[in-house]
Amino acid sequence: MQGMRKAIPIAIGVAAVLFVAASFLGGIWWGFDLLANFRVQMAAGTFALILILGLAGSLPGAGLAAVAFLINAAVIAPLFLPASEASRSELTVLSFNLLSSNDNYEEVLEYVLESEADVVFLHEGTEEWEAAIAEARLPYEMVSTRAPEFAFGTIALVPDGAETVDYGFARTDPRAIEVRWEGFALLGIHPLAPVSERSAELRDEQLAFAADWARRVRGPAIVAGDFNSTPWTHAFRTLFGDEDFTNTQRGHGFDATWRAGTIWQVPIDHIVVTSDLTVIERELGPALGSDHLPVFAEIGPKRLGP
Repeated sequence: MQGMRKAIPIAIGVAAVLFVAASFLGGIWWGFDLLANFRVQMAAGTFALILILGLAGSLPGAGLAAVAFLINAAVIAPLFLPASEASRSELTVLSFNLLSSNDNYEEVLEYVLESEADVVFLHEGTEEWEAAIAEARLPYEMVSTRAPEFAFGTIALVPDGAETVDYGFARTDPRAIEVRWEGFALLGIHPLAPVSERSAELRDEQLAFAADWARRVRGPAIVAGDFNSTPWTHAFRTLFGDEDFTNTQRGHGFDATWRAGTIWQVPIDHIVVTSDLTVIERELGPALGSDHLPVFAEIGPKRLGP
């Protein structure tokens, strides 16, 4: 019996380490990649295990839980490190998943106006949202990716003179819209949610399209939208985690955007820029009737010298 009491806390510690290790194997199986989205929750859970197993008198079990905690903490920590400084502000971008069932039209559009963003991407924009935006007469040109047979798409609100390219919003399309304005190239994206193996594959393909697009662009490029992926998933790390890109979340910590107001809140809405750009300011807005929070970023060219 005494041996069993010693073995159980150790087994719990081993399970915690294996659980965390599995979250790094998203390239092998999509289910493992889902675990990576909850990196902060895993860190909190393993920290609680350290306390519980330590108070229970199992130093080996608490030590294993500490290993699991430190692995998670090491992955999360870079988001709190300061980003490179910008030489000046040149562009502001707002990205917000409206939630297709949301009918807080006046509140959302007032927030858009107050943001004074140069380019706005509104995801899950329905026919009703298109009508509300048209009626509000905002100081933007509205371009929607929603085809008549689709319930929703991404709406881009762009300045006069901006050029746009719709890459399609069907399930197997890139689900992206390109905006060109004053020397900047922006791509608003809304890849599929990874709720099955096939949808996870398509999400990864859609993220790969966005990363390839940004690398092909001549000049500064920005990818903004609901990525349906946190910075810790295999797809995000392999596609946007190298020196070609800067996640504007860096220097701003966790900044979780979905599901707003729950313990499962995770950062899946992003604004990622190419390495010649950096973020001056980044903030999250209120939920405004959605289960997502808006992401606003002020962007400028990276300062090259002292």
